[in-house]
Amino acid sequence: MPSPVLPLRPLPLFVAVALLSLAGCVGDTPVVPIPEDQTETDPIDAFEVRMTDCIEAGGVSTYPKEFYFGGPPEPFEMHDIQEDVGGARISSAFFPILDESAGHWHMTIECASAWFEGEELGPMTWGWVGARVHAPPFDESGHARQFFVTDLSIQNEGVLDALQTLLDLHASEMWNGVVERLPGGLIHTLLDDAEHGVYETHWLPKEHRTVEEATNRFWMLVADQKGGSHDHVGFDGAAEPTYHPISIDLARTGTSTHLVSPDNSAWFSHSRTTHHGATGGAAGQVVGVAYEGFDMTMTLGPRPPVVFEDSWFH
Repeated sequence: MPSPVLPLRPLPLFVAVALLSLAGCVGDTPVVPIPEDQTETDPIDAFEVRMTDCIEAGGVSTYPKEFYFGGPPEPFEMHDIQEDVGGARISSAFFPILDESAGHWHMTIECASAWFEGEELGPMTWGWVGARVHAPPFDESGHARQFFVTDLSIQNEGVLDALQTLLDLHASEMWNGVVERLPGGLIHTLLDDAEHGVYETHWLPKEHRTVEEATNRFWMLVADQKGGSHDHVGFDGAAEPTYHPISIDLARTGTSTHLVSPDNSAWFSHSRTTHHGATGGAAGQVVGVAYEGFDMTMTLGPRPPVVFEDSWFH
């Protein structure tokens, strides 16, 4: 019985080159390395926004940690923020804070200059809403300051489009953002987000401490199904949605001045929203928090292969 004829298959390129090299037949065909400027770079790895001379300020609704309800899904865990809020002893619900506290941050960031994709943007303003959390088990960065972010608001159209395109991320357009000093030294902050309404604070600051800045890591959950990564309405008839985590790293440099309001004396309001009850909107007392005098570089961090069955919408 004749031996079966096996089909001939072309050798993989790296095998063919290796055999020819051993045979001494490639002397007339030098291998030319690809120039560095022609190598492909993952656009996610290439994403970078550099910002200088920044101030971050807003209001933190603060509660005794043992009474804090809601929050991000496990394994994310709320982090104590007593040092962040200046050791406040009166909560936003007027419960006494006897030990650790947790809270929700509503922050606006103004930077005097910014650069993105080699282009100078001029001043840049953006903001975020979220909560400070412990590093989740799948994080190996060692970054001490980590936050679970529910709303990311970007004023610059190019940066906003890049985040939405690269990560399918629910980042919203910031219509207006303000961090300013009013007569008498009062700090006024405004985060006017196209999709989530207007967050505003007024407060009288006191210097709390100086901070040697380091990297802050933001975590967000992105929906795997069509319908958006952060959809308050629904998922176009999809089955129970699932989510995966993405991270954004903010490498902050310099020594900043950390300001807080005395205890829980900042006034906060959230308007142009249907959330927070039947009539929509909320107002009350929070802790004012600000950091001024630092530079910052925004890059995209790890995207661990972890599946979540729930997220946290605020």
